[in-house]
Amino acid sequence: TTIAVMADKPAWVEMFGGDEAIFLELIEAYLESSEEIKTNIKSSFENKNNTEFEAMMHKLKGATSNFRVEALDSQIDEIYELSQSKDVAETYPKYVQMLGNLEALEKELRAYLK
Repeated sequence: TTIAVMADKPAWVEMFGGDEAIFLELIEAYLESSEEIKTNIKSSFENKNNTEFEAMMHKLKGATSNFRVEALDSQIDEIYELSQSKDVAETYPKYVQMLGNLEALEKELRAYLK
């Protein structure tokens, strides 16, 4: 089950002082970096490299935080915290759910660029 992502563009733009240009720049910057971040997360997950996984989860949190999707931010935090105390493989169910939620967010963000 994926989270509900904020679908109200005017409310999102309002978070950036009503400046749609800033909002669109943030979307473009996020989308440009997200594939690399997700690739690195996947690689570190598959290689069970907790240190790299933690670093990439932290980077992802920073990248997604501009969009203030609290449920996604909470998931990322939870996975990050679990990876600090356990083998990264133990985060798998939450990791898969988070990837689905990232896809939902990115789909909405791409729609705003059209």
